[in-house]
Amino acid sequence: MRRFILTALLLTASVALAADPATKPATFTNHDVVNARIALGRHTLLDTYNTDGVHSPQWDDKAKAFLELMAQRFGDANEDSTYCTDVDTSLSTMVPLADALGKCGDPLVNYCRAIIYKDSGDSEAYTATINRWAPKVVAGKYPALRRYYAAAALARLSPRNAELAKQRDDLFLPMLLMPLPDPIDRRLMVAYAVDNWDNMQTPAGQKSVPRGALIDQLEAQKGDPWIIAVLRGTNAITAAWESRGNGFANTVTPAGWAGFGKSIALARQNFQAAYGMEPTYPEAASGMITVCMAESGQADDPRVWFDRAIGAQIDYMNAWSGYAQVLQPRWGGSLPAMMALASEAAATKRYDTIVPFYAATVLLMMTKENQAGDTVYRRRGVWDILLNVYDGYLDPPAKNINVQWVASYRAVFAWKCGQFAEALRTLIILGEQVN
Repeated sequence: MRRFILTALLLTASVALAADPATKPATFTNHDVVNARIALGRHTLLDTYNTDGVHSPQWDDKAKAFLELMAQRFGDANEDSTYCTDVDTSLSTMVPLADALGKCGDPLVNYCRAIIYKDSGDSEAYTATINRWAPKVVAGKYPALRRYYAAAALARLSPRNAELAKQRDDLFLPMLLMPLPDPIDRRLMVAYAVDNWDNMQTPAGQKSVPRGALIDQLEAQKGDPWIIAVLRGTNAITAAWESRGNGFANTVTPAGWAGFGKSIALARQNFQAAYGMEPTYPEAASGMITVCMAESGQADDPRVWFDRAIGAQIDYMNAWSGYAQVLQPRWGGSLPAMMALASEAAATKRYDTIVPFYAATVLLMMTKENQAGDTVYRRRGVWDILLNVYDGYLDPPAKNINVQWVASYRAVFAWKCGQFAEALRTLIILGEQVN
């Protein structure tokens, strides 16, 4: 009842906004990506156990239930609550299940038990369990994805052990070559590759060199062409900045500029090729936003690529953040252009995603431009944008939204925007529930 009253009262204070045209749903949302991760987790955990696991009536049913929940937990990992499933994979649920499988003889189940102990902060149980069982996963007939992550866990425990680091790196390529049950899994593999590139042993300042060699091997072994093109484009961006350096433009050498230009051209070539193969995926179009920014808009309008990226997945946040960067005054944009993007994010009304919330992020970025500070929030129309965002998530409360958290931010932004009565009104209603 208190939640209902809070939402209702907040709505009575809302400024009436003109209805925006309905946004055509994009092909994907991040919900689809999460579901794909869960499905791949189920395939590489539960299906693998069913076909190749160490079975016993003593633990079979518990192991299968545990691995199903681990697939869900891996799928939800590091996601905003907006995208998390309703399945309870909290540590209060998972730790007792892991404990109950202490006599299980299956390496994959025990590897997953170790992950739960790590997440719960039980370093002693994690270290003992991972050291005993991860080597069996690495050496076993398991999907390369699981073997890689088991090897990576061992390498993290012994960061100076070159043999363990090599074992991990040697599994990187097999991971990218493993058979995938669904085409969308290619997107997951790109993400896994980029997330783990930094784990590879690389010379200082030359991360792109071994990555490029890895991609060459992937191509030589007939890896997926789309994955190869996206990874080449992404690595070329890294190589460009390695050539240029991170200093101001007047500190870059002629050789640095030449290397930068050559790598950006390679990134363009590969991202365009990847987009041609899969225009329904957002990764390549999003990468082209960075290319356009590096080229200072000399060839393409980055807005075109932004539209293509969010047309493929409305909540592909790399595209939103990349285009917001393009619009910053330091890159030739302007504060009005950034505010228009904030308004656009709010106007999507996609409260099943985090896109409307990104409006607040863009406004925060604006405060750091041209010493604008919090004067940004006093601009005409800013309060309407934020009201559209926060009341949209509250009416009715969006799935998995923390109502107190959203309402608390509503109060903060009301105060920043000079809407002091609104801020006070909200705080009074929240009382001790201010988050």
